Amino acid sequence: MRRVYIDIATTGMEADDRVIEVALIEEIDGELTGKSFNHLINPDGKPMTEAAIDVTDYSDNFLKQFPQFYEIADALLKFIKDAELVCWNVNYDLSNLNRELYNLGKPEILSSNDAIATDVRTKIRKNHPHLSTLRHHLYLHFDVMVNHKSMSWVQRNCLRMIILYQKLN
Repeated sequence: MRRVYIDIATTGMEADDRVIEVALIEEIDGELTGKSFNHLINPDGKPMTEAAIDVTDYSDNFLKQFPQFYEIADALLKFIKDAELVCWNVNYDLSNLNRELYNLGKPEILSSNDAIATDVRTKIRKNHPHLSTLRHHLYLHFDVMVNHKSMSWVQRNCLRMIILYQKLN
């Protein structure tokens, strides 16, 4: 089975915010393949909120040098094709990606009736209702460590999510 883990960052938490980074990591039959897709994205003039800057450490000026979403959309769709998707928060991750795709006239990744994506937070709530679903609490509880300084915040979170997901199964 082919599975792709997804994590994203956006310019903020509002409905009109833009995706500024996408991290995808591939797994086949429970083993990471080493294939990944990571892109920083120019939000096309949508300014970063202070909260987003605090979390990602990316400034508006820094993001200007990267491609816009339309330049990476086809490669993203190709990477996730025919894969089971795993997200920290399916509603957040896929709704933001789907909004970007919709604005380009591209098909959605997930419609509300599809069952192709797993939500890690929901799985934790179901199997461990006594635990907080805050990432840093779960990483401590399940001893999930990723200290790759060469990775971005989103890449590290995606890798942590994989380790946590594997420990939950």
